[in-house]
Amino acid sequence: MSGHPRCRADTLPTAPATLVPDRKRATDLGVPKLPLVPIIFQSCPITRQAADRPVSRRCDERTQQEAERYGVPLPGRLMVAKVLGLGRSFTRLAAYRLEKDGRVDWADTRNLPTLDPGRAARLMAATAKAAPDLKRLAGGSMGGRKLEKPVLHYTLYWPHDQRPGRAEMEQAAAESLAALGLERHEALIVAHPAHLHVITNRVHPETGRAANLRLSWIRLSEWAERWERDHGGIRCHERVKNNAQRRSRLPR
Repeated sequence: MSGHPRCRADTLPTAPATLVPDRKRATDLGVPKLPLVPIIFQSCPITRQAADRPVSRRCDERTQQEAERYGVPLPGRLMVAKVLGLGRSFTRLAAYRLEKDGRVDWADTRNLPTLDPGRAARLMAATAKAAPDLKRLAGGSMGGRKLEKPVLHYTLYWPHDQRPGRAEMEQAAAESLAALGLERHEALIVAHPAHLHVITNRVHPETGRAANLRLSWIRLSEWAERWERDHGGIRCHERVKNNAQRRSRLPR
């Protein structure tokens, strides 16, 4: 999975200076000074800028610009899907997402025998640790390197003019997991008023094999395009053009 050239490991150092070595470039990007606290998933400077200016707000602005360009209000429901990265710790990430602020509306799980978010994170960690045993029990190959980062973290955003209900958000989470081939994997969903976080286990709970996440950000972008088509029509025309260009470049 590709990323910004300035991306680092999955745990931020506490000093902002080590986060973005090129201070002039960080200033140009509008990266705010970060508090001296550990962050579970490091993001590149572009994502740090997005944290200061939420994705949904930028989507609102793009929607307004495109409406002015086409001269009519755009139909449908905008969807923005973003892969935030891979990580090592389910429990730390889940705790960070649940305790970051008081705006968590609800949390749910997939393919786990619990609805408790804290216990769900511990069970996912246990599954990842038991991957060799699961492979042996399933009769699969025991080869391959140890999976260092079993955590996949991504988000789904709706713009501020939309307030999706829980049923719609759960549907979006289920469809996006299926688009990534993770519908049978363990997952924790943490929902906020206009976006949700999906924390999923790359290790299959029955076979112990790690999911192939090659081009996962492209698959997620294409799913978001399909979501818009199925919910009233395209609102992000730029994404349609970008996805078409990517498809033309991929080997068939």
